[in-house]
Amino acid sequence: MPEAITALFLGNHEALTGFTDAEGEQLVDLLKRLIENLDQIASAESSAQL
Repeated sequence: MPEAITALFLGNHEALTGFTDAEGEQLVDLLKRLIENLDQIASAESSAQL
């Protein structure tokens, strides 16, 4: 997952072309929340398999 986060931030400039600063910040915040949720799901699945 850290590699995905790094790739996301490296591509932000090109990906956010045409977005206002506020829209870009909102999108990044939403993506961070999504990643946190996916991390929680992965952790729960790992715990359940033990």
